[in-house]
Amino acid sequence: MTHSGKASPAGHHPRAYQGSAVGAPCAPTDAIRVDAIPRMLLGKKMELPITKFLMGQPAEKVANPDTMANSGSLAWFAAFARDRAASDRGNRH
Repeated sequence: MTHSGKASPAGHHPRAYQGSAVGAPCAPTDAIRVDAIPRMLLGKKMELPITKFLMGQPAEKVANPDTMANSGSLAWFAAFARDRAASDRGNRH
């Protein structure tokens, strides 16, 4: 139900996807535990820069360590991206 008390269309509610063959459009394919979430000095999560980094862009192009509250958190993501790229190369035949 919506805030107005009316039922919402099935396609607009996350539970509408439960048990269906089709997943939610924004549902993650994997959930991975990380050491720390990279954040800006003001505490904002750096979601887009990390996404770009994991898609292959160099870290120095997507994140400036001087503007980060926890620049050390990038090391975990660098290792993860390197391991994932190596496993992707190994899976190609």
